[in-house]
Parts: sequence; C-alpha cells; structure tokens
Amino acid sequence: ASRAPSVHNTQPWRVTVGDGGIVVRPATEIRLPFADPTGRGGWIAVGAFAENMRQAAQASGREASLEILPDGTARIALGAAGGSVDERTQNAIAHRATCRGPFAPLPDAAATVRSLSIAPAPGTAVTFLTDRGRIAQFADLIREGTRLAYADRGFCVEHAQWLRSHWTRRLDGIPGYAIGIPPLLQMVLPTLLKIKDASAMRSKQEWKKAV
Repeated sequence: ASRAPSVHNTQPWRVTVGDGGIVVRPATEIRLPFADPTGRGGWIAVGAFAENMRQAAQASGREASLEILPDGTARIALGAAGGSVDERTQNAIAHRATCRGPFAPLPDAAATVRSLSIAPAPGTAVTFLTDRGRIAQFADLIREGTRLAYADRGFCVEHAQWLRSHWTRRLDGIPGYAIGIPPLLQMVLPTLLKIKDASAMRSKQEWKKAV
C-alpha cells in the first residue's frame, strides 16, 4: 500500500485496524502550504494508498471492498477468503516508481508508443509527444514552472525539509539521487535551498531532462 505516490513522498496517511476492516485517514499533522496549498495532493495520495491496500488484501486471498466515508476517509472492509486477484494491477503497483531522471533515447519512439497497452479512464486521454518542436515547447513549460517554484523561498524551505541523503534509512522524503544531485552535495543541499536561490540551476536540470 505504501507504494502509493504522494507530494514530496510525505506518505500523508494514517491507518487504523479495527474489527473486520481498515480505516485510512489523512495525516493532518503533515501540511504542505506551498507544494500542496489546497490539500488536493494529500487526498489523492490517501485514495491511492487505500486502493493499494484493497489490492493487497485481495492478493493475499481475502475479499475486500473500498468505501469512502462521509468525512472523506476510506474504509477497506475485509471479507472471507477467496477474493479475486488482479495480477496485472498488483504487479504494476509493486513495481511503481517515480522516474525523475532523464530517459535514454528510444531507437524508434513511434514503434514504442504503438506497443504500449493503455486504456484511459472515461473522460481522459493520453498524448505522446514525438515531434521535436512540441517536445521543446513542453520542456520550456517545465523549465519555467520549475524556475517559479524554486524562486519561492517558502517552497524551498518546505522542500528542503523532505530532502534525504543517498544514505538515508528513512522511508519518506526524496533522496537526493532521485533528482540528480551528486552524493556529497546531498549532504548540504537542504541548507543551500534555504539560503541560496537555486531556481536557475533546478530549472536548467529539469529542462535538460525533458529535451
């Protein structure tokens, strides 16, 4: 269940195990007024965690149903043995990862896109950019968004609180290697973010990944 994504990998959920069920609530002590000012990201994370928990129960051979309670929390009701197993979804959850680094160039991007099996939910669409001009436009948007974020001192201080070094044993937060920071710099990066304008450096990093 903890494979669920969350802003800054804060893992903003709390779990209560009761008689025949599991209740998942948002961790109200975790607040991200700059990265997630409306709390929307936190609620999405809690929902993803609850669905992963339901999938995990079924993978272990239990029937499980997910209910959203009136206060917005989620309850997973556990039933008898013999729940159906969605192996494809559970395998995808187990191997989910957030890739923040650049990808190697594809020898044939169009063929790779055609080989993917994607079924968007109703009302949604998936678009792949293969035209170099459109990719460059998209990269420019990423660069400007990153620049604006890191030009905000409040965001930088908040972000620094969730950065972790390469050697951390903590399960939350973002390891420095995940955003392309060398090991030695990871030790001082949280402090640097609080006192130095890193908007140019980080926006350039993100732009290079996109193009």
